[in-house]
Amino acid sequence: MSTESFPSQRPAAWLSALCGAAAFLAPFGAAVAHVSNSSTWRDDLPLLRGLGWVAAGRWGGLWAVLTQASFFLPLGSVYFRASLVAALVLGACGLAIFFFTRAILAASAVTPRLSTVLAAAAALMPTLCPSGQREGTVAGGACLALLVLLLVLIARPLEAESDPRRALAVGLLLGALFAESGVVALAVGAGLALTALLLRIKVRAATWRWAAGAGIGTAALLFAPLYVRPFALRPFLDLGPTIAALGPPSSEVPFSPWGGVGLLRAELGSVAVLCAAAGAAVGLWRERLRVFVIPLAVIVLVDTLLSVREGQLVSVEELVPLHFVVLAVLSVAVALAVQAVASWLLDLELPLAKGATVLLTVLDLTVVAASAEDASFSADRRAWPGATIWTDEALERLPFNASVLVRSRSVAYRLWSARLAQGSRPDVIVVPTPILGDARVALGLLRMEPSAQQLVRDVSLEGRPGEESLTILADARPTLVELDPRWERRVISHLVPDHLWLRFAPQPLGPSDRKAAFLDLRSRFDRILTASLLDDHPDPITLSVLRGRLADATAEAASLGDREEAILLLGQLGKVSSGDRFVAELTQRLSATKSGSVDIKGLLR
Repeated sequence: MSTESFPSQRPAAWLSALCGAAAFLAPFGAAVAHVSNSSTWRDDLPLLRGLGWVAAGRWGGLWAVLTQASFFLPLGSVYFRASLVAALVLGACGLAIFFFTRAILAASAVTPRLSTVLAAAAALMPTLCPSGQREGTVAGGACLALLVLLLVLIARPLEAESDPRRALAVGLLLGALFAESGVVALAVGAGLALTALLLRIKVRAATWRWAAGAGIGTAALLFAPLYVRPFALRPFLDLGPTIAALGPPSSEVPFSPWGGVGLLRAELGSVAVLCAAAGAAVGLWRERLRVFVIPLAVIVLVDTLLSVREGQLVSVEELVPLHFVVLAVLSVAVALAVQAVASWLLDLELPLAKGATVLLTVLDLTVVAASAEDASFSADRRAWPGATIWTDEALERLPFNASVLVRSRSVAYRLWSARLAQGSRPDVIVVPTPILGDARVALGLLRMEPSAQQLVRDVSLEGRPGEESLTILADARPTLVELDPRWERRVISHLVPDHLWLRFAPQPLGPSDRKAAFLDLRSRFDRILTASLLDDHPDPITLSVLRGRLADATAEAASLGDREEAILLLGQLGKVSSGDRFVAELTQRLSATKSGSVDIKGLLR
């Protein structure tokens, strides 16, 4: 199968060069201007993979390689280097969208100059919008999946039967895409398969073998940490796939029930969605465009169906790359719709038709400029100090030789990243209790702290630390924990707020021991929240982590009968989590009784 050749008319060379340069330099320059030289929450996992602490899991395998390569750049901190690579990838995404969109527009209608300008607008629309700048200013963002997918489409995989070398290239790219984002790879695979079926494109067996062999080989290479790291000499550094037991990491990207379509509507408006729908209709109507449009339409459909299920089939974090891909796909459809309207006006030879086409193009560019202006405020990593401020309070100020028992993944990533990338507090032991039953993790902990033997036994048998094991560990070193909702009241009676954590004391404590600690926690919470505000709003992940620490302390106060402290802490929680289920249910339980302790079962997860 071969697509229709591009028209012979070509735009001026200077115009093509100018638009191509803008497609790369504008998103790259904007991203570099917004990159932070300090840590952010989204940087933690890619850095841990690059430093060899966490093996690549179901996604992010290609980013791990690029993150490791970024460490060789002699520029700034490791955070800046990794984010600089992300900015380069975002710029490359803009350039790839430009070439891909120009090819579609050239096959649709003979409007060389208009096609070039609209292709540049389509390239800038997703890369300069808030979502594009968020993903392109942090290592491990969704822009790499989009870049690889675009390279797959530019390679024209449905023409691979005529050229084994092209089949090999497509296989390599699909294998890399599967290692980076399996959801995106499956979506584009489904789109290509449906296109071949509907257009009756026959693919020879030799082509399948070339592509499948290259894809499997690439994926096996990028997934190597999963089966190589278990043989590492330092087993505590290898968490492997068991990291999933800590739960999903917090995401700063709000989940949209309509996926990338909802994202486009939220950031560019309903008119953009209507234009994208019109562009898709034009692409499906014109026979010569179906080979381009059908795979893109399937990707949008898969994203919408998965998003409607609210992350039940695929986690929200794994859907973020697919959302960004759909945002780029819809931008291409918008360009196709604008070109179709402009060509129709020119064909009618109406008065002022050329002026109307110019206004349409300017309107498209205006939407891009307005979105870029919003992104310059909402995606500026330099103004997001929440991760650094939280780390100063939760790690740097801990007692010497402290041990921290964590249950949430974002907190574990933040502490490990600060210790490995910044060298912060090497004396502190970070214990991920949900995966402590893993033999490699347990062995590493026992090498550093032999008194944790009982703790490892309790977690392996009961799934949570017991009172005796925590007491033994607390006698050996200061022990700080995240509240486990399965603990009984006698275990909770040992806890007292300390440095955003709950410190486990070897003996039970009384209300007088906790009163000053609760007051100190409230002041620390207010200080961190105020310092991390961005336009009167904290960044989402800092807010989520702070909410978790405050909820633990509030639940402890209610369980031990410190009702006044629980009510004051609930007031603070209400400021940062409007409509929170925990706040509503605990308020109801406090109101049901006038004194005494409150049952906290079912409040925490």
